[in-house]
Amino acid sequence: MLYPKSGFFDALDSSLRKVILQDLSALREIDVKYEQEAFRVLYYISKSKPFEANYSRIAKNLGVSKTFAVRLVSDLTSAGLIHRILPCGDVRKEPKLYLTVPLRRFFERKGFDVELGALREEFFVNHLIHIAPLCYLKGEKGQKTPDFKVGDIIIEVGGKGKGKYQRPDYTAVDGVVTGDNRVPLFLFGLVY
Repeated sequence: MLYPKSGFFDALDSSLRKVILQDLSALREIDVKYEQEAFRVLYYISKSKPFEANYSRIAKNLGVSKTFAVRLVSDLTSAGLIHRILPCGDVRKEPKLYLTVPLRRFFERKGFDVELGALREEFFVNHLIHIAPLCYLKGEKGQKTPDFKVGDIIIEVGGKGKGKYQRPDYTAVDGVVTGDNRVPLFLFGLVY
């Protein structure tokens, strides 16, 4: 869908409302409260840090059951507004939730603070999710682990100063400096 340059975010707002108000109703019978909760889920994810938004926290924040939160996220995933990244190996852990690009920037224009780490990971996920099997790595409590496993490659996503203490195969970082297994994050935007 092509958006006019001068009204991109207005057109995105209109499209987002259409998806939630009309397209989700094609998945199941919904009411006004369900529509409001769907928007609240998107708002919550947009202001969250990486791994802060999960089923349990969404349920607590919205004051709904975890089952309802899972259903909302599942519907928003089916509508193409959220990506769920499952943990590598352990299926009992909750998925990481990311918005599709450019929804986080859209919500920033609505007055929400954007967490830069989540924005980086979201950019990475949005460009690789359809290319290769993608899962997130989760260590024991307090243990620092790299962010993602893409196929057989382990990748850490971060800012320019991101170190290698997590021992990933590659580090996707801000900027254009390469070498020492550092890859500019923007290059993942060229993967299709």
